[in-house]
Amino acid sequence: MRIWKRGGAVLGLFALALNAFAEAPPGGPVALRWVGDLDTANAVIRPLVTPLLSSENIALQIEPRTSTKGIRTVLLGQADIGGSGRYRIEGLPEETEVKLHPVAWDALVVVVHPDNPLGNIGVGDLKRLLLGEVTNWRQLGGGDGPIRLLAHEDSFAGIEYVLMNQLFGSTDVEFAGAELVADEFDIGGAVAADPQAVAVMSMASAQPLPLKPLSLAGVPPSVDTLKSGEYRLFRPLYLVRAPSHQHDEALDRIVSFVESARARPLIRAAGAVPYRQAVVLVVRGMDIQRELAAE
Repeated sequence: MRIWKRGGAVLGLFALALNAFAEAPPGGPVALRWVGDLDTANAVIRPLVTPLLSSENIALQIEPRTSTKGIRTVLLGQADIGGSGRYRIEGLPEETEVKLHPVAWDALVVVVHPDNPLGNIGVGDLKRLLLGEVTNWRQLGGGDGPIRLLAHEDSFAGIEYVLMNQLFGSTDVEFAGAELVADEFDIGGAVAADPQAVAVMSMASAQPLPLKPLSLAGVPPSVDTLKSGEYRLFRPLYLVRAPSHQHDEALDRIVSFVESARARPLIRAAGAVPYRQAVVLVVRGMDIQRELAAE
């Protein structure tokens, strides 16, 4: 396994006149710092930044990191509100007190280069791919060539953690044979540039990129198939809050706005499903997870 690092500024940091926010005059917008995973940023926060400012007079400084950072920086008081693509890890004191608000459903999609002839992958084949038991595309019905599987080195940062739970029913799984990359590494860009590459990404983050999403067991990933429960690889996205905060009233307004009717079409357009619009996932989520783990 190789671990790739990339230095420089945090990817995707919004240049929203951050210093001006900190020095906003009386009567100006409430300036708050959001830290969290890139996928929650893409699916929920970025689409709502402008409406939040115009409707609620709240200006968010957006800093995409990881789910782990989104949870722990909030509890440390280093961010006002956070985002996470996973639930808190029970028993860890650095996460125990956090409050999580589920706000959207996100499909996890297997993405390949647009020139890759493969169009579908079965649940069993996806498991074998992640475990390193599949190393050539022809084993999946594709062309002859070595598979380059990309995954994040921090298995608790978000997607990898959910994949372990959803597909294997355990968080003690090694993605053998994967190229492990730093959280700042642009996995989507790497797959778009390499016909042999493959990764599992958030549908919201993959949607704007020149990538080919594979159907899972014959079901294409889409907002509609996610909402209906037909597409079975998914996770909730959360807003993260500390037990108390000096701007609790403003944070309440952010959560209410994200859950509002005005926000729903913006979240759907970004490639996710508003949490309350997918009742079947709330009711059957655990059953679907057990089905996937058993296949």
